[in-house]
Amino acid sequence: MVFDFSNPDLFNPIYLPLFYDENRYKILYGGRDSGKSDFVAQFFIISAIKEKFFRGLLIRKFYDSIRASQFQTIIDYIRLWELSTYFHITQNPITITCLINGNMILAKGLDKPDNTKSIKDPTCAWYEEVDQIPESAFIDTTLSLRSSKTRKIFEFLTFNPRKEQSWLNAFFFPPKSTYEKPDGNFHWVKSLKNNVTILHTTYKDNKFCPKERASALEMLKYHDENLYKVNTLGLWGGAMKGLIYPNWIPVDDFPFSRGDEVFGLDYGHNNPTALVHLSFFENKLYINECFYVSKHTHRQIIELISSDFKNIIGKKPIIVDSEEPALIRELRLAGFNVFPSSKGPNSVYHGIMLAKQFDFYITKKSTNIINEIQSYKWKEDKEGKLIDEPVKVDDHAMDAIRYAIQTYGARHWRKPATADIIYKIRKKEPKYMGY
Repeated sequence: MVFDFSNPDLFNPIYLPLFYDENRYKILYGGRDSGKSDFVAQFFIISAIKEKFFRGLLIRKFYDSIRASQFQTIIDYIRLWELSTYFHITQNPITITCLINGNMILAKGLDKPDNTKSIKDPTCAWYEEVDQIPESAFIDTTLSLRSSKTRKIFEFLTFNPRKEQSWLNAFFFPPKSTYEKPDGNFHWVKSLKNNVTILHTTYKDNKFCPKERASALEMLKYHDENLYKVNTLGLWGGAMKGLIYPNWIPVDDFPFSRGDEVFGLDYGHNNPTALVHLSFFENKLYINECFYVSKHTHRQIIELISSDFKNIIGKKPIIVDSEEPALIRELRLAGFNVFPSSKGPNSVYHGIMLAKQFDFYITKKSTNIINEIQSYKWKEDKEGKLIDEPVKVDDHAMDAIRYAIQTYGARHWRKPATADIIYKIRKKEPKYMGY
């Protein structure tokens, strides 16, 4: 059985030297859509097939968040490369087993600190969003990784440099004046420590980045300097000013079938499609991510909802972007209880104001919701003053949440006067509202 991974078209060239890099720690950081997570997923798949013994660990701060991030990225490449026949995949627990040789990829969350210590003979680890992991937890984990079945353990650390004050900066990086360029055009950084490789990349290093996505990242320069630095140029960010939802609480569980439930759907093709599940329960708003996928047609979205979420959704309302009438019609034909979102003058601002009345309790596995909410902020004018309009980037889950709250959540609003404002801008009153 021969597998040929020599085709350079499969990879972004900037990452290819990492296949031969002997340093234990490989730090891949920079802007969004730079392909760093894609490369590590590719590395894990190839290693699982080609190595005599390989046991890879997928590590994040929360175990449940791994399923929608590293795990899903690896699965996507297994399918893209038509390798599904050679792997056995389980969702619970999260495992990927190579059927050729028994090599495994396992998932470990640092919210369960004893987990990594119980893994025998790990050979490779991937810390996704390692900047969210406390320094002490990283040190405990890396010291616990040892194996007699490999000559060397490799550890990949991937993240976006949101805060210059991050422990990663002080732990691994030299003074930024020695390597960082204002235009983000640099790659290899010499670490303060031995046995460390640092690679900086941006979307410009990712030949697979869609043009629409690249344009959205470049547009940030006109809306928010800090977001542009971090997300587009991959430079260390400063303090985040003007976060729209600064206070939210991560939780383990979602109160299924115990609250007043509704779903919100924001559709995109090149941009992600986000389906979120909301529950108004005991004066709190619980939020859970159902899926967050790109490159899906209407039919594929409906098939995904029907196969994986039909029992959960049942006849509960789904609020869909009113600018997607075709999708709304197709979902209704598929038997779902679908309604268009309420829109009108300043509806985005008013919807955000309504959402801010609630305390958000977001499940830890809702990786993409958490990523979005951490950088969802108000625009700034030329003088740096905040204006009543959010920065329009990476807001797909945020929009889906707002649709559901703004259109369905009237019975839970705390301020009737605000509800009256939204009522007036509705084009048509949904029949289930019950004023």
